[in-house]
Amino acid sequence: MQPLIQDYKYRPDQWITSTRRGLISGYLDLYDLPDSTSSKKVTNLADPEATTLLMAHTEYWNNSLLVKTLYNAL
Repeated sequence: MQPLIQDYKYRPDQWITSTRRGLISGYLDLYDLPDSTSSKKVTNLADPEATTLLMAHTEYWNNSLLVKTLYNAL
Protein backbone atom coordinates (compact mmCIF):
# COMPACT_ATOMS: atom_id res chain seq x y z
CA MET A 1 0.00 0.00 0.00
CA GLN A 2 1.15 3.49 -0.82
CA PRO A 3 -0.96 5.95 1.21
CA LEU A 4 0.65 9.04 -0.34
CA ILE A 5 -0.38 7.80 -3.77
CA GLN A 6 -3.78 6.37 -2.92
CA ASP A 7 -5.32 9.39 -1.24
CA TYR A 8 -4.41 13.07 -1.16
CA LYS A 9 -5.49 13.32 2.49
CA TYR A 10 -2.32 11.44 3.50
CA ARG A 11 0.02 13.79 1.69
CA PRO A 12 1.97 16.62 3.26
CA ASP A 13 0.99 20.16 2.36
CA GLN A 14 3.89 20.21 -0.10
CA TRP A 15 5.36 17.20 -1.87
CA ILE A 16 8.36 18.38 -3.85
CA THR A 17 10.73 16.26 -5.87
CA SER A 18 13.93 17.41 -7.45
CA THR A 19 15.44 15.63 -10.39
CA ARG A 20 17.26 16.22 -13.58
CA ARG A 21 19.39 13.24 -14.47
CA GLY A 22 18.52 10.95 -11.62
CA LEU A 23 17.83 7.36 -12.60
CA ILE A 24 16.56 6.47 -9.14
CA SER A 25 14.24 9.37 -8.60
CA GLY A 26 12.17 10.94 -11.29
CA TYR A 27 9.15 13.05 -11.89
CA LEU A 28 6.40 11.98 -9.54
CA ASP A 29 3.47 13.67 -11.28
CA LEU A 30 2.36 10.22 -12.42
CA TYR A 31 1.06 9.87 -8.86
CA ASP A 32 -1.47 12.63 -9.47
CA LEU A 33 -4.83 12.08 -11.05
CA PRO A 34 -5.02 13.96 -14.38
CA ASP A 35 -8.13 15.92 -13.39
CA SER A 36 -7.08 16.60 -9.79
CA THR A 37 -7.46 20.11 -8.44
CA SER A 38 -5.88 19.23 -5.11
CA SER A 39 -3.40 21.69 -3.66
CA LYS A 40 -1.35 18.66 -2.60
CA LYS A 41 -0.25 17.68 -6.08
CA VAL A 42 3.41 16.82 -6.59
CA THR A 43 5.68 19.71 -7.54
CA ASN A 44 8.59 18.63 -9.75
CA LEU A 45 11.61 20.91 -9.76
CA ALA A 46 14.49 20.32 -12.14
CA ASP A 47 17.79 20.89 -10.35
CA PRO A 48 20.21 22.44 -12.85
CA GLU A 49 23.14 21.56 -10.59
CA ALA A 50 22.38 17.82 -10.45
CA THR A 51 24.18 16.81 -13.62
CA THR A 52 26.23 13.70 -12.92
CA LEU A 53 24.64 10.57 -14.31
CA LEU A 54 24.03 7.99 -11.57
CA MET A 55 24.94 10.56 -8.89
CA ALA A 56 22.24 13.18 -9.51
CA HIS A 57 20.00 11.37 -7.03
CA THR A 58 22.26 12.47 -4.17
CA GLU A 59 23.85 15.60 -5.65
CA TYR A 60 20.86 17.73 -4.75
CA TRP A 61 21.82 17.57 -1.05
CA ASN A 62 24.66 20.00 -1.79
CA ASN A 63 22.83 22.25 -4.24
CA SER A 64 21.19 25.62 -3.81
CA LEU A 65 17.77 24.44 -5.01
CA LEU A 66 17.29 22.32 -1.89
CA VAL A 67 18.35 25.17 0.40
CA LYS A 68 16.00 27.63 -1.33
CA THR A 69 13.10 25.16 -1.29
CA LEU A 70 13.51 24.40 2.41
CA TYR A 71 13.93 28.07 3.27
CA ASN A 72 10.76 29.00 1.39
CA ALA A 73 8.84 26.20 3.12
CA LEU A 74 9.76 27.60 6.51
